[in-house]
Amino acid sequence: MAACVGSSQAQERLKPDLLRQYGGVYSSACDKLEAPRLRVLPDALVVQHAGKRMTGRQPQSAYVYYGKTAPPQFRVGLMSRAPNGGALDFIVFVDRRGPYISVLGDKLVQAELGKTVTNPRYRRCEDPLTQPTARATPSVPAQDEPVSDAEKMLLDPQFRAAHLRALGPLAKERWLARLEGPRPPTRQVRLEGVDYTLVAVCKPHDCADHNSVLLYGTNIASEQVAVFGKVVQDGKSTLVGEPPPVVAAALDRIWATEWRRK
Repeated sequence: MAACVGSSQAQERLKPDLLRQYGGVYSSACDKLEAPRLRVLPDALVVQHAGKRMTGRQPQSAYVYYGKTAPPQFRVGLMSRAPNGGALDFIVFVDRRGPYISVLGDKLVQAELGKTVTNPRYRRCEDPLTQPTARATPSVPAQDEPVSDAEKMLLDPQFRAAHLRALGPLAKERWLARLEGPRPPTRQVRLEGVDYTLVAVCKPHDCADHNSVLLYGTNIASEQVAVFGKVVQDGKSTLVGEPPPVVAAALDRIWATEWRRK
């Protein structure tokens, strides 16, 4: 399994200090036995829901998972290999309420788990099976993970068409076409009088060698949606969308800021 930005630790078991911080049982609603439940174990990442279980083996930890601009609440990415050969990841964040996990996976894992499992935000809780009574104070159910800015963009038919048109042959790459994978929050960039939204995204489990930056905005003169980008795969760099020279130079600078190793 490729490491994200070269920071994963090749290991068969998660380290004891990491487990002390983030190990245990997580759920979208700790007081409801029917809610999806996660377990972070020394040698496995486990998903349980509706009487079924998926166990990811060969867990690895990645403290750099989103490039150089990780969300402020991000702590560590826990990566594993599911029985179907897919990737099962638990991404750990921490806020004022403590640790919570978002479940990520490749196409195989997402299809098997379904959105009921992949959408929620999971909070750490005690395992009800180990509690002496069922009268413990119930935890507050966590809210579903909000739709990301990139996902909202793809819901816009005008942007989606321009995005796929700009990618051309690269549209066959799922992570690029669907903007899937680790990514920092979008932000605004102004170039040549045009306001663009910057999206940086990398391929799940292979951020170091497969990553991209994309700019989209409306051309004031033509009132057409413009999408430009730089895609790097295995050391090969490709500009997409035929960016003008000024934008191409900006894409090089932005890519270096987002993805170049320190």
